Amino acid sequence: MQSRELNRFRRYQHMMMYGGAATATAVVIAAFVINAISTVSAYTARESELLSLDVRPVIDFTVRAEATLRSNVQSLELAWNAGGAAPPDTVARFSRDRNLLRVQQTPDVLQILVAGASPSNPPAPAAGRFIRLSETMAGPSTVIAARNGGELTAYLYSTDRSLMLLTASPWPSDVRWATLLANRSTLFDALAGPQGKPLLPADAPLRKPGTTWPAVHWLPAYDSPLAGQRRVRVAAAMLDSQRKPFGVVVVERSVEALTASLDAASLNGSLLLLARDGTVIASRSRHPVDNRTIAAAREALADGIGTARQRANTTDYRLAGWQIGDTGWTLVHVESWLGVATELRGPLLTSLATTSAIRSATPA
Repeated sequence: MQSRELNRFRRYQHMMMYGGAATATAVVIAAFVINAISTVSAYTARESELLSLDVRPVIDFTVRAEATLRSNVQSLELAWNAGGAAPPDTVARFSRDRNLLRVQQTPDVLQILVAGASPSNPPAPAAGRFIRLSETMAGPSTVIAARNGGELTAYLYSTDRSLMLLTASPWPSDVRWATLLANRSTLFDALAGPQGKPLLPADAPLRKPGTTWPAVHWLPAYDSPLAGQRRVRVAAAMLDSQRKPFGVVVVERSVEALTASLDAASLNGSLLLLARDGTVIASRSRHPVDNRTIAAAREALADGIGTARQRANTTDYRLAGWQIGDTGWTLVHVESWLGVATELRGPLLTSLATTSAIRSATPA
């Protein structure tokens, strides 16, 4: 009888001992998991906050570009509506030179090239007015180039695509101009959009809703024939005194200038600047951006990242997004969970070592 009682007591004692150890182990593991989750959450919040600081200059860049374009469009509209035109002998010289005329009022302002869509057709009826308009375009263009470190590519064209005014700083060589103008139809199509597919669609707003300001339109990145490199463009229509468009102004900016504030060297993961349709305008990363990363960014864009919400998580990636002003573009940060684990390897290993030491010190 006594032996049975002793055996029963020993069984209870073993259950308490091993049950207590299991409970202690569970508590320690739970503490490690909670600490790991807290570490990852703090890391992702800190990374998003730091990236937000880098994104702000990109937004400011677009706001400044829009304000500058609006101001210049309004100046050009005022000059056009004043009704001035170049003297007949200047228009005649334009015609003799195969519908080309280089205008430079003084040596300290940028040159403007006035070009007709065809080298052989008679000058367009509005040629004199557009030649005079080139004088208004030169001064502000010179100021903009100076503010941009001497860099500018800009042009305007008539709504009927018969005339175009072009300026660039640095000014292309004569050989470069000869190459560009060898096929004017190709040049006009590249800059103003092909026939039947204008740069600004017919239904594009001409004025910013609720204001008298010119409506500004950011266009997809393209390979600029003027600059010879990848550029983004911002455009606005010009209206005459009857509120009808008579031309379109376009300013090009380099993708590098747009994303200059995004430091890839200190970046974990990848940053992708996406257009509304998912086209990659620019990317920044310490490593080559693979197709899976791009696909994850596009999927997040379709799900409303940057607009409906700022952050999103998938099985493979964590993502964050920021809408870039009124451009219609979204900057998406994509980082794999493997990358997060690599970045947090030190803190997580320290936490694991601490957890193991606590468990080892717990009586069995």
